[in-house]
Formats: sequence, C-alpha cells, structure tokens
Amino acid sequence: MRRIIDWLYNSDLLCHLRMYQIPVHRRKLRLSCITVLLSAALCLTGCGGAAEEKTPSVSSGAACFARVDNRYFNIWQDSGYEQLYIKGVNLGSGMPGHFPGELAISRQDYLNWFRQIGDMNCNAIRVYTTMMPEFYEALYEYNQTAEKKLYLFQGVWYNEEQILETEDAYDIYDEALQDACNLVDIFHGNASLAQQPGKAYGEYRHDISEYVIGWIIGIESDAAFVGTTNEKHADETRYAGEYLFTTEEASPYEAFMCRLGDEILGYEMEHYNMQRPVSWSNWPTADMLTHENEPDKGEDAVTINVEHIRATDAFEAGIY
Repeated sequence: MRRIIDWLYNSDLLCHLRMYQIPVHRRKLRLSCITVLLSAALCLTGCGGAAEEKTPSVSSGAACFARVDNRYFNIWQDSGYEQLYIKGVNLGSGMPGHFPGELAISRQDYLNWFRQIGDMNCNAIRVYTTMMPEFYEALYEYNQTAEKKLYLFQGVWYNEEQILETEDAYDIYDEALQDACNLVDIFHGNASLAQQPGKAYGEYRHDISEYVIGWIIGIESDAAFVGTTNEKHADETRYAGEYLFTTEEASPYEAFMCRLGDEILGYEMEHYNMQRPVSWSNWPTADMLTHENEPDKGEDAVTINVEHIRATDAFEAGIY
C-alpha cells in the first residue's frame, strides 16, 4: 500500500495539482486508495460480498445441470432451472458406405447434422453407446454458438455377444460399468481410450458435462436375457446403494439395473461431484402390460418395472 501511495503522490498528475496550489494530502490519498480497492473487490465478488453462483447445485453441493420432476426435465439456464419439453432424435454411430464398426462419421458430418436437427426445432439427441471423440467435439462446438442448445441422452451399451453366450446380466456387469465410467470421464473431457475392435477410442478433451441431461442405461433386454438372469440369481432381489435402491417387489434383473445405475452415479459423484438424471432401456413387450395381439407368447413372459427402483435423498437429479 505504501508503495502505491508514494507512486501516486509523486505522479505527474498530482505534481501538477500541487503546482497550482491544490492541496493533496497523503492521508486522504490513502483513504481514496482503500475506497477504490474495496470497490474493486465488491465488483469482483458481487454486491453481497459472495461469489456469484455460476454452477447449479443440489442440497448436497453436487453440480446438477438437469433435474426431473413428475412431468418435465428442468434444465439450468444461466440463473435458474427452466422446464424443457424434450423433442429428440436418435443418432447411431454408423455411416452409409461403411461397416457399422468403422465409426467413420467426421466432426463436420456431425456439425452439419446438428444444424439440421436444430433447424427441425429439436433440442435433444440420444446415442446408444460411446461415440468417437468427433461426436463430442462437434456437440461442444455447436453449443458454443447455437441460439438453442442441443442436449444429450447418453446410452450405455451391453456386450451382446456375451449375452448370447450366457444370457446372464451379471456376466456383462463389469464391462458395462467400465464403459459407463469411461463415459463419465468423456463428459468431463478427461478420457483417453485405447483402440479396441468395434468400440470408440481416442482422446476426449472437451467438457460437455453441462449438456448431458440423462443416462439411458442398457439395451432392449429380451425375455430370454431377463428370464435367465432372474432364474440364476433368484435370491438377489434387493439392492440398497448410496443413490438408488430397490423396493420389495423388485426382480433380480431389476436389482442388477439398480446396482449398475447406482455405481455409475457414484463414480461421477466421487470424481466430479456431479449428478444427472438416469433411466434404463427396455424391451417393448417387457413392460407392465399384457399384449394380447403378440403372436410370440414368449415375448410377454417377463416384466421390467423401473418403478421398483427408487432414488435416495442423496440423488436429487431424479429417475425418469
């Protein structure tokens, strides 16, 4: 402070003031400097003296850019949550003229598609599995300038080859969880995936976490897959995690779904202190209805009821 006062006192401006016999006192100069510094501090921290809230959070302090209530998604917009009516497009990872496993879509292709999706007045994209870095880079780039942002529902794929071999959900559990944890790191621009046949890979360095508004875990789980899991794990009907738990009516397959979802949420909370809404994919005839016109009665043999999975108080983003 003393150096600042000395510099001001001997500056050309104040020397000229003293030449014209305009009094300049060190004490008043010191008080003026303190006033300026305090004013600058208040401008930086806000009039209330506290830092301006830039990241939405729930009561636990976790960041939460999307929440669900009974009817709507609520998306954080600058200073508060706003209801969003979802108008979405499914997007695969294949490209005409290429094999599905080639993952040949370019960043520019995605940018062109995103602009067309926005022109359709849609606001959301659903992908089924981990995409190549070009997809997430294009989503980040598009949303930097788009008047209306595109939001992402991210799927977690199950290893279908393993399912065909054993029809047991717990045989694909570890791989599905690892893929989901990799996705969490991808959301936050913090992933490097080695090349594997048929899977996305590369460097993921763009943070798109604020645009990912929901998980959709799993694939369409048919009656054989669900039924075999229920038979092999008949005693495993209950799961109580930190963020999700099952009700007494849950089946073993629903307990599997609950556990996987809970551990995915836990990974993001532990490493990034963020949460987002969660749901699970289902097989059309595995809902709670009886399908009288279904020709294959085996299709109607099992039921998956997401209502048997509930959120704990620690998970405020919600199940949809």
